[in-house]
Parts: sequence; C-alpha cells; structure tokens
Amino acid sequence: MNWLRATRPVALALLALAIPACHNDHDTFSLNIYVDPVFGDDFHGHGTPSFPLRTITRALHFAIAGDAIFLAPGTYSTASGEIFPIRVRPGVLIEGDPATKGAGAPATFVSGGGLYMISGGTQGGTTVTAAFVLGNGSQLAGVKVTVSGSGGVGVVFDGSSATLSQCSITGCGASGIRVYQGAAPTIVTNDITANAGSGVDVFDAAAPILRQNTITSNALDGVTANDTSAPNLGDASTGGSNTLQANTGVGLNNASTASTIQALGNTWIVSTQGSDASGNYAAALTPGAVPAVAGNNFAITNAAAAIQF
Repeated sequence: MNWLRATRPVALALLALAIPACHNDHDTFSLNIYVDPVFGDDFHGHGTPSFPLRTITRALHFAIAGDAIFLAPGTYSTASGEIFPIRVRPGVLIEGDPATKGAGAPATFVSGGGLYMISGGTQGGTTVTAAFVLGNGSQLAGVKVTVSGSGGVGVVFDGSSATLSQCSITGCGASGIRVYQGAAPTIVTNDITANAGSGVDVFDAAAPILRQNTITSNALDGVTANDTSAPNLGDASTGGSNTLQANTGVGLNNASTASTIQALGNTWIVSTQGSDASGNYAAALTPGAVPAVAGNNFAITNAAAAIQF
C-alpha cells in the first residue's frame, strides 16, 4: 500500500510537527516529498528528509497538484530505478539545486530517456526519447538533464503550459527542448547547450516564453520556430535577456510559415551585419531582408516571416 497516499492526512500532520520549516503552511493539503538516488528507498522510505524515496518515478505515484518533490544530489537513471520518460503531473513541482542549475558538485543529474509519442499537431504520432514530459502547470527547476541517442530530448511540452527554470539541458542526442501544439510554457534562466540538434525546437502554434536563458554551442540552431509557432524571446514589455551564441546554425531560425518572432533585448553573436559591439540588434528585420550568412547569428528562412528586435 502507498504509505504517503493511504496516510496522507497523518503524513501531513507528522510532517508539520517534525519539519515545520519544510511544510507548505499555505496549503494544508500539500506534501513535500524527498528523493535521494543514493540513500533513498522506494520500498521502506516515507518521502521525508530522514527516510527519502529513491526515485522520482516513485515520488510521482504520490504527488498531486500542489505537492513538491525535492531531489538530493546524485544521478537519477535507469540504474537507480527511474522509469523514463518521467511524466510530471499537472501542478507538481520538482526541484533539485536551482543555485547551480543542477550542475553542482555533485550534480543533481537526470540521465536517460524513454519513448514518448507526441499526442497531436503536425508531429502527432511521432516518437521522441524524452527524459521529462511536463504536465500543465507543473514546474521543473535545478536539474541537469542529458538524453543521449539520436532521438534524445531533455524536456517535452506537449500542449502544456508548464515552467522550466534554472536547469542545465545539455548533451541531448536531438533537441534540448521541444514544444508542441498550443503549449505556452515559461522557459527561464536555463543553460541549453551542446545538444546534437537545436537547443529549442518549437512546433504547431506553440508560443513559449524564453527569458534569461543561455542557448549556446548547439549543433543546429539555438531556437527554431516551425509551422505557425511564435516563441517570444523578448518584447516591448520585457526584454528577453537571452544569450544566443556559438550555435553551429543560427541563434534564431524563423522557419515558421508567417509568424513574426518577438526577440527584443537579447545578446547575439557580434557581427558586421547590423549588431552593436555587444551583439544586440535594434531594428526590425522584414521578411527576407537579411539572409542567413556567416557570422550572422539569426535567420529568416521564409519570405512570409520576420523577426522583431
């Protein structure tokens, strides 16, 4: 029997008495669940700091909206008992070490992925090998994520508006992040680097908000917008403050059919194509105005599309 679920009212009372500083006092029905891949135990652990569970997978059996899962440093993989992809339930927070974006010493490291079929849209029915699939309103913070292999994707938003913050998404065999259907997640203060495809791929009518991310050294583009997607990399109300540099392709590839991509207040590669000394662009680029050329870390790949700086 699931101890946390079967004894949830008792567990709440015990947690409130034993570790009041860690209990969510604003919501008496929420639980903090602790996981440790080295010292935890999925069979005898209670999900408390003294008796943590071993896997995120097990913790998600108990977690419901409003609950938080806290990860100790260590490697979370199939070897430690994880079952991929890790599907984060709506409204659940998973938090590792935000201060180091999961890349501390030791790291809070999720390594591995499992097959996930995209549920709809232009990519419906295709599969990726994903580490995390985030549910609506869920949050993932402070975790380093790597999914090797040709289809590897660190984090998938399949129509969900979740939050990804202060994570390191690196070394994935395909994209670091993929956003599908009508998803409008918030992607903020992440390091999205050294992935074998683009850092962020956006499909369908998805409209992710990207702020304060470092998107560098990816083997294709930093951000690629497909279909009618419209990622927001910064607008008149809030500048993006993203850094998009050293990607093998381009920093922002507007491959959408018609969308004007908002991309104000970012740092791009320094070039002779109109940027200032810091790699910033001031003017809007109308469709077809500036082609993708060497040293120019953005692109307009469709005559109907534009980038607004």
